[in-house]
Amino acid sequence: MKKILAGLISLSILLLSGCQKTVMDTPDEQSDFFFDTPVTIKVYDRGKKAALSEAFEELEKLHTQWDLADPASELSKINAAAGIEAVPVAPETYELLATAKQFSQTYEKFDLTIGPVTELWGIGSKAAKTPNAEEISAARALVDDKKVQLDPKKQTVFLTKKGMQLDIGSLGKGYATDNIVKLLKQAGVTTAVLDLGGNVYVLGHSPRGKDQRWQVGIRDPKQANAIIGEVATKNQTIVTSGTYQRYLKNKGTDYHHIFDPATGYPIDNQLMSVTVMTSSSLTADALSTVAFTAGLTNGLALIEELPATEAIFITKDQKIYQTSGLKNNFKQKTGTDYQMN
Repeated sequence: MKKILAGLISLSILLLSGCQKTVMDTPDEQSDFFFDTPVTIKVYDRGKKAALSEAFEELEKLHTQWDLADPASELSKINAAAGIEAVPVAPETYELLATAKQFSQTYEKFDLTIGPVTELWGIGSKAAKTPNAEEISAARALVDDKKVQLDPKKQTVFLTKKGMQLDIGSLGKGYATDNIVKLLKQAGVTTAVLDLGGNVYVLGHSPRGKDQRWQVGIRDPKQANAIIGEVATKNQTIVTSGTYQRYLKNKGTDYHHIFDPATGYPIDNQLMSVTVMTSSSLTADALSTVAFTAGLTNGLALIEELPATEAIFITKDQKIYQTSGLKNNFKQKTGTDYQMN
């Protein structure tokens, strides 16, 4: 459903002043490719390099369970068994889908069974196309989170209607990010940066100052490898949904990859991106999509009601809106063509 870079440029994370003996200015670092996106983890604690290997073993395990391109993955097996039988799954898969269903039942325009619609459009793939109204109607008829049966005792998942498909988008990246943060903490890591294709998490403080926060750049949705500003934070995740990440051009119209389950078409509003900051990457993944689909006014109101959660909205007319908790935090980069509101 979303995200390649998630609107964030992790390379813009800056180190602030100060010094500590237990952390390094140059981190131990490892990169790979999971969930269809580059993944990088940087650990600044001395003597904790082994934690990186454990983290990437966990990422490989989760990727294997959820890779929809692999018929042997658990998500693929669930989709293939739609309308036929329940499929037993690993605890991580069950927890992910139970949380995804809870989001679906809470927020009107979030649905974990949007798979038939995303598959039909194929945005981001070589098979991308603009389907006709009849095709979209048929796909929409298969979208219904109420038809996802979860059995907590048997740890099984059953899509009750043939042709249904799960599509958890980058919720998998959010879950994986949170899981890796737990593993790193258990290994004694106190200072680290995780970037799972734009699902960024900054653990602890900057390695150059015990009381200093990380500076994280927010991507300019109109320019790759450029930022519009920065936020200072620690022990938080920063996740973005945006129209620039995957899209299809057809006859002068741009179709992005964030769909409205009620229509089967990409959401059409004035937004280019929504960035959410909170403690859980999985929650931020869901909320960035929900806030985007809600639109500027309703999206801002929704985030304002949530504790310890902030957001930045960027509109097509290049205006920046932010929730009240960021008023003294977000710093716009000089020389950008965006207007603060």
